[in-house]
Amino acid sequence: MKSKAKTDFGKILMYATWFIIALNFVFKILLRVCISNPIGDEGFFVEEVELARNNGLWESFSSGTSHLYSMIGYLISLIIPNLLIGLRLFNIILSMVAFVIALSLIQRVTTNQIIRKISAITMAYMIFCCKTGAMFFVAINDALMVTIALVTTLFLLKYLQTKRYKELMVTAIFSGLMFWVRSFSLLVFGGIILGIAVIPIMCSGISVWKNLVRTSVFILISVTVALLVQIPSLIENKAIRFENKSHNQDWAAWNWLTHIERIPSGSIFLYKRPPYDVVQRYLDEHGSSSIPSSITGRIKADPKFAVDNLVSNLFVRLPFVLLTSSGMFFFGLLSILREPDRWRVRLKPQSLALLSIFLSVSIGLSIYIITNLEQRWLFIPAVMGVLLGAGRMSELPEKFIDKISVVQLLVLLLLSSVSLTQVSF
Repeated sequence: MKSKAKTDFGKILMYATWFIIALNFVFKILLRVCISNPIGDEGFFVEEVELARNNGLWESFSSGTSHLYSMIGYLISLIIPNLLIGLRLFNIILSMVAFVIALSLIQRVTTNQIIRKISAITMAYMIFCCKTGAMFFVAINDALMVTIALVTTLFLLKYLQTKRYKELMVTAIFSGLMFWVRSFSLLVFGGIILGIAVIPIMCSGISVWKNLVRTSVFILISVTVALLVQIPSLIENKAIRFENKSHNQDWAAWNWLTHIERIPSGSIFLYKRPPYDVVQRYLDEHGSSSIPSSITGRIKADPKFAVDNLVSNLFVRLPFVLLTSSGMFFFGLLSILREPDRWRVRLKPQSLALLSIFLSVSIGLSIYIITNLEQRWLFIPAVMGVLLGAGRMSELPEKFIDKISVVQLLVLLLLSSVSLTQVSF
């Protein structure tokens, strides 16, 4: 039996942490409503929506854009005069939607009530306080993409449980919708494909041919949905186009020059970008062909850097972000990652699907990003990490769960308090 003192202490910690998280949420809302100047990429996305509003969706889609975000932004502009504030409020609403979906995912990975409560408050911290969820408070399209990705993951888990075509088709539709927002969705899609094509054969005894038919249906629906908004670009340009932030600046060249120059920034995770006139002079002297335009091109140009970059992202930056985003659940995730030979035997199909998405996004980003692996890009791996860690911790004896829960609450209370001090007007 738990002592009353321990129970009361746990409740006080829980209430205090929820209170600090709520304060973070309220202050961030007030901050975003009060500041009317664009932050970071916000100006780009406001211009994208204005292009769709002024020139029409056909021209916007044919030139390349974040299709669904531009459509939603266009509707918001009809209701809220200040488009920037409207887009911020929309993303704040998405933060609450994402939290509700995260709660549904938690229900599917553990039945332990203590772990469910601790997982819920960890998700709240990640979305409302942590830099990993910072995109929910600025007018950029990342929030929409990750919210759709979470919905897709939820229906994937339902499909793996029921094996019904209904869940399969809904998963396919939302998988296609992810590409209406960002091409980055390809990394999430890779993990989902594994969940559809491989995991049922591994764990459910379904025949290869039967699962091949289901996988074909899934791919057909998801690709069809993804290509619908590409029709203007396919007709006008004979190519698929997404948003392009390099209208005025060559970001690929800038990133590559950042790697070449290697100017210290004061952080072990990134170099300082050189002034863009340095990039322009380099392009004038050497031509755009001197900049590797693909992953294979970068590997050929500097194989040592490619390996160093992968190791740094995968074994330094990624663990740091996961630890500061999920706290003690990170160690539950590590206990899974350290024994791949037991994944098939020990993990349920739903957990294997979460692991597939985690690995697909984590490895894909670690290979592709060469300058700064931003925390917001690791939101999906962080969520998958909490879910996998929660499932693993549920297997522990209750006395250990109680102790881990107290430590996790103390960590979250500290981190959310630090986050609160960084919210400034």
